[in-house]
Amino acid sequence: MRQGRPVIARGCVVRRVCVLGATGLLCSLLTPLAEAATPLTPESAASPAVSEPSAVMIQPVRRRGFELVRDPGWGLGLSAHTGLSVLNQSGGMRAHAVVGGALRVRYSYVQLGVLVEGTDDAAGERWRALGGTAGIFLPYRKWLDMTAEVGVSQRAHRDSDPRYGADGYRVDTPALTLRVGASDRTSGSLFGARLGGELFCAIDLSRKTRSWEYGGSESVPPTRGTTRVGGVSLGIGVTVAFDLAQIGE
Repeated sequence: MRQGRPVIARGCVVRRVCVLGATGLLCSLLTPLAEAATPLTPESAASPAVSEPSAVMIQPVRRRGFELVRDPGWGLGLSAHTGLSVLNQSGGMRAHAVVGGALRVRYSYVQLGVLVEGTDDAAGERWRALGGTAGIFLPYRKWLDMTAEVGVSQRAHRDSDPRYGADGYRVDTPALTLRVGASDRTSGSLFGARLGGELFCAIDLSRKTRSWEYGGSESVPPTRGTTRVGGVSLGIGVTVAFDLAQIGE
C-alpha cells in the first residue's frame, strides 16, 4: 500500500498538468475570435499610443453612383467643333466634313445658344446652316458634363453641277437640329477650357425640287430629271470650348 501512493499522486499531477495545458491552449485559440466578435466602441477604438483625439484618422464617406452638382451656377462659352456628317436625300448619300462654332449662355441647368456650321464641297454639293438652340446642361460631380439640345436653323443647300444650269442651284430650307454631347472642363477656375464630343442630327422640314438636264445632240434628246433637295444628316464630332463659368458646389 505504501508503494502505491506515490504512483497515484504522480498520476494526479500528470492529469492536472494535461488539463491545465488543454485549458490554456483552448483559451489561446478562443481569445482572438472573441476580440474579433466584440464591437468596437469609441473608447476601445482609440489607440493607447495616441494621446490626442485629433490624431485619430477619420475615413472619408464615399459617394456611390452619379451625382449632379446641386448648384451649377452660370456660364458663358465659345466653342468650335469639327467632325464627319452624312446627308441622305433623293440624289443619294453624301459624306461631308463639318466645321462650326457656337456661342452659349447658361444659367443653372438651362442653356441657350447660337450655332453656325458648314461642310466641305463634295462633288460640288455643300450646305451651310445658321440657327439657335435650347437645351439642358447636366454637370456630374467628378465625372463628365452632359448636354442635350434641340434647335431650329436655316440651312442653305448648294450644288454647282452644270446640269442644274450655269450657276447650279441654291435651296434654303428650315431644319430641326438635335445635339447630344459630353465634355469635361480642364480646370476649376473662373476661366477654363473644355474638351468633348457630340452626336448631331439635322432634319430639313421642307423639301424642294430642282430640275436638271445634260447631254443631248441634234439626233439624241437630252436626259432630263429632277432632284428633291433636302433630307436628313447625321454626324459625329469633337468640340473645343473656352468659357467663363461659376463652379457650383
